[in-house]
Amino acid sequence: MAVGLAVFLPACGNNPSSKSGLNSTEVAEWVGKQVRVELRRDALGTVPLPAGAAAGGTNRTATAIVGTLRRLHSISLVVEDGRREIWVPREVILLVELER
Repeated sequence: MAVGLAVFLPACGNNPSSKSGLNSTEVAEWVGKQVRVELRRDALGTVPLPAGAAAGGTNRTATAIVGTLRRLHSISLVVEDGRREIWVPREVILLVELER
């Protein structure tokens, strides 16, 4: 199990800081590091899981992306999973966890 620091990234990308998480400048320091991006299940069209339920996939739909954070934009993140780069729009992100 990965132990890390989680951050909520608000969908409003022009907001440089958030009361509920790290600001964009702090998250930018994570570029080049291993992260886990949890996706909002409602954005994927899947049924939300109860609190404490195991994550990772619902109805064969990936609910998380693990890889190296390559770029951080005001509206998205780019994560490389070893085979490809994945563009993830901020509005579908539940949280980002820094792997330690």
